[in-house]
Amino acid sequence: MLEPLEGYKQFDSDENMLEKFKQWKFTSEKAKTVKNGFLYKGHYTEKPLSCKVIGYISDYEIVVEFADGKKHKIFPDYLKQMQKKDFSKDGQFESDE
Repeated sequence: MLEPLEGYKQFDSDENMLEKFKQWKFTSEKAKTVKNGFLYKGHYTEKPLSCKVIGYISDYEIVVEFADGKKHKIFPDYLKQMQKKDFSKDGQFESDE
């Protein structure tokens, strides 16, 4: 895991979280509430792990927390790609061919 070494900003309100989720395209522009549950399918795990976005370092780096309390920094676009059914760790999408 890539622990966030420098300080990160935690969401100070649900509205702040909703605004950031819209910016990162985790939710639609019309959304009124946030669904904060994601699957991490990256190189640091053998199976998908549930995580939540707990803050951000910048507009291009977010911080997720796993059930065991470990934190990891990741690009929002990469986390979004991981939510797709056909995502693979190699960054390629699996196909049936």
